[in-house]
Amino acid sequence: MRKRARETRTCRVEIEGRGTVLEVPFGTVLQDLARDHQLPLEFGCRRGTCGTCLVFVHGETPPMTRLEEDTLLVLGAEPGQRLACRLAIIGDIRIRTER
Repeated sequence: MRKRARETRTCRVEIEGRGTVLEVPFGTVLQDLARDHQLPLEFGCRRGTCGTCLVFVHGETPPMTRLEEDTLLVLGAEPGQRLACRLAIIGDIRIRTER
């Protein structure tokens, strides 16, 4: 039985208003990217329940977990908003951090 090849694809992440475009490995969590590149994103609980890391995202994103859906509903989030602490990058995206 052959082992499945590990995903080696990279994704482009554009940070609106900063002129920053980064190439990251497929599956990188936006929270980790922000930490590693000192991006202007705030984080609170880091578990997807407080909403501090709410960002606007345009592009290919994975489906939301039930926890993220529930949190966004409670927060009254707008279409296109996601939680950076829960968002795995699976395609090219553009993010905007101001609310």
